[in-house]
Amino acid sequence: EKQCVGGFGSIIDTVIMNGCTNNGNVYLKGSRGIAGGFVARVALNAGDNCLEIYNSTNNGNITVEDTYIAADGTQGTGAADAGGLVGHIGCSKNIGVYKIWGCTNNGNIDALYRAGGLVGYCYASKAAAFIDMQFCINTGDVTMGEVNINKGWIGGVAGCSHAPCLLTRCHNLGNVTVATNKVSGASAFIGGISGLAGWESNTYADLYVVSGCNNYGIVTIGKGAVKDGWRFSGGIAGMAYGGSGRTDGKGLLIDN
Repeated sequence: EKQCVGGFGSIIDTVIMNGCTNNGNVYLKGSRGIAGGFVARVALNAGDNCLEIYNSTNNGNITVEDTYIAADGTQGTGAADAGGLVGHIGCSKNIGVYKIWGCTNNGNIDALYRAGGLVGYCYASKAAAFIDMQFCINTGDVTMGEVNINKGWIGGVAGCSHAPCLLTRCHNLGNVTVATNKVSGASAFIGGISGLAGWESNTYADLYVVSGCNNYGIVTIGKGAVKDGWRFSGGIAGMAYGGSGRTDGKGLLIDN
């Protein structure tokens, strides 16, 4: 079972915030932990659910130390998500546009699985659920330390985005680092803006846009970070994915 902790709330289905500030550190040690400077997990599962965060700032460090143990006795992947504002955004049945505008994260982010300067993980099962992030800035370092998992996604703005997204004029000034991983065959996806930028569907007329975004931080996959696995790193995106089997040219656009 997931354990969640946030500066203002843990699991919430509707969030409307404007001009808010969190100055406290958020630390979670537990199984499959999710942490955020404002909210750990936003669950958008009904038609009237809403996510709108404007002109808000997180100054606290966000850390998730995952203790999930798999059935074979080894440390499992869990769902250790961390973000400066929100650790996990999930849109399983909803439609609508969910906005994070003009927000800043100044805290350092550290998680074992998915970590981002603003948002750790975005997920949507419907193409009509759209994440809109504009004019956001991350100045904190985003780090995945010595871990024992099979995959890791981290980015200066968003760690992993499995949702239609619009990232406009978002900038990263912090360093993004995967240190070491003890698992053979492990993979790492690390980017200055997003670790994974893309939407998996090959059926929806979906859209993932990264427009006018800049990364000024150092993106590093340390020695021993990946053992016999895949390594994806980039100044903007670690992996840009427009959907398997797409032939219509839709799905992903990165421009300046």
